[in-house]
Amino acid sequence: MFDLNLINNPGLQKFNKKEDKLENNKKNKAKDYKEKKMKNKNSIFFKKFFIIIFFAVTVLSLAILIFRHNFIIDSNSINTYNLSLSKVLNVIDQNQKKINLNLINLYENELSIDFKCNDLDTFYNLLDLISVEINDKVKGFNIQNNHILNIRIPWKIKRKSNFNIDFLDGELNDLKMGFKQEIYKDKLIIVSDLSKIINFIKVLIDINLIHNFKIEIKQIESLPDGLNIFQVVVE
Repeated sequence: MFDLNLINNPGLQKFNKKEDKLENNKKNKAKDYKEKKMKNKNSIFFKKFFIIIFFAVTVLSLAILIFRHNFIIDSNSINTYNLSLSKVLNVIDQNQKKINLNLINLYENELSIDFKCNDLDTFYNLLDLISVEINDKVKGFNIQNNHILNIRIPWKIKRKSNFNIDFLDGELNDLKMGFKQEIYKDKLIIVSDLSKIINFIKVLIDINLIHNFKIEIKQIESLPDGLNIFQVVVE
């Protein structure tokens, strides 16, 4: 009689060890695969995150550059417009007796000045003078013995909330400009001769408020001949 010891059979033990080794290899490979997959996912995530951050920074930098560029251009344009207006006003002021001013309007997109010259020589002289200052933004028309100059300059109104009509009224009172002024329906009404009106506009340019208000200037036609009195409406 003898016993079969299958449990302690060396062949079976070797086989079991091989199986265990294969199983461990599978587990290790699976673990390595998962780790590689996770690393790949993390790598892809960080790449995407980096691309998004890079794109965002690039767009933001570009936006800042464009804003800065536009701001500089805008500021330069405004300074150019103000200088053009000042020079045109000087020409008008020095030639008051030779012209009849129709209007000066400072609106949202355009500054317009229209006046009629008393004679042809004045017409051509002023056309040349103003053309030197603002180039092609002045046009001349001779219609049935009326010698008319039209000025159109690009303009912008940029309102500052702290500087309203009441503030402007107070500032002008303090400056004692020498004209009649009152507030009516949230508008500042000024009545005076052309020289003082021109000084008023120059003051607005000097204190950097010329672009804060819409301004209309026109001659009061109901007065007797020879009285060149103008009304200004500021809002």
